[in-house]
Amino acid sequence: MSDATAGSKTGGLWRHGNFMRLWTGQAVSDFGGEITQLALPLTAIFVLNAPVWQVGLLRAATAAPLLLFSIPAGMLADRLRRRPILIVSDLARAVVLAVVPLAAVLHVLSIGLLVVVGLVAGTFNVLFLVTYQAFLPTVVTPDALVEGNSKLQTTGAIAEVAAPSAGGALIQWLTAPIVVLLDALSFLFSAFMISRVRVEETVVAAPRRALLADLLVGWRHLVAHPLLRAIAVGSTIMGIFFGVQQTVLILFMTRTLHYSALAIGLILAVGSVGAIVGAVASGRVGRNALGPTLIAATLLNAIGGTLLGTTTGALAVPVLVLGQFLVGASFPMYFVQQTSLRQAVSPPEYLGRITAAFAMITWGMIPIGALIGGLLPSFLGLQATLLLGGLGKLLAVAWLWFSPVRQVRSIET
Repeated sequence: MSDATAGSKTGGLWRHGNFMRLWTGQAVSDFGGEITQLALPLTAIFVLNAPVWQVGLLRAATAAPLLLFSIPAGMLADRLRRRPILIVSDLARAVVLAVVPLAAVLHVLSIGLLVVVGLVAGTFNVLFLVTYQAFLPTVVTPDALVEGNSKLQTTGAIAEVAAPSAGGALIQWLTAPIVVLLDALSFLFSAFMISRVRVEETVVAAPRRALLADLLVGWRHLVAHPLLRAIAVGSTIMGIFFGVQQTVLILFMTRTLHYSALAIGLILAVGSVGAIVGAVASGRVGRNALGPTLIAATLLNAIGGTLLGTTTGALAVPVLVLGQFLVGASFPMYFVQQTSLRQAVSPPEYLGRITAAFAMITWGMIPIGALIGGLLPSFLGLQATLLLGGLGKLLAVAWLWFSPVRQVRSIET
């Protein structure tokens, strides 16, 4: 009996050895990556006394690889065996991050060096993200994809909540460069765990094309497949209007509602709690109603976003809390169903590039929405722009409802 079969028949993926090793490695990578996002800029601020524009440059360097290198990363994930790519990505992040504390000890640390570290680490973050999503169908059976993605998404949600606070405490205690060293060690542990995943992995032969055509093949398959195309358009709409709301939400709470930083932080934290709840629930609710669950998650997100824009008077705080919870809970539910469906219907030889295309859509639309969100308040005001961001997500609900997604009940159907 195979590991995949044994795990699914005797207690789910918690007893699936290969998945647990992959999950452990991914969990450590999630926490290490989240702490790195905090530790690098704080190293610039506390150690180098960097001005705001330099901190912004560092942030841009860590985020830019998602747009610049997603498609090449997908091509690598399709052309090479995926487990070695995951291991190399972890080892590369460990090495490049270890440069920061070493440079601090040698008194040669500079903002230029941090930017290079952020760019290289961000590039291997993208390579790891694209590859592990393409690798999961090799580790588990198709009927376990929803459960597997739910568990991975839950870990990611917990990391987003716990890692910044834990990282902040560690930085306060140990200093930022030492925490970056701990991040490097976490990636070494992740590489070790993933190296122990034992699966038969074959690279599916695909026709060789010119470089540009090879890079864009994922986009062509995405556009040609009815389900992938439907989800891609829905994700595009969601990304744009989410970007609109994220741009104006904090401004609305500070300038219109006059909330303190503490109050804003507590309200935003509710969204993180909702993300954990949504990630845990998504594996159960989506198992036999994958398409309807995806649409329901989109609707919940639209309702939550709309509530954020209807806040007024004495009910402002409870309405904001409810809205943030719904938005936070709905996103992992959406991503688990979307990812599982994409993994199930994509040709194995193109899954890496299709995953990369979706990553660009999912995250690439948010800056566009943010730009729109920065312009609209001059004409509509903050609250009307926030409300528009919530109502706009209903377009994604309508699109998905009238698409083939509504008919999908499980991975098999």
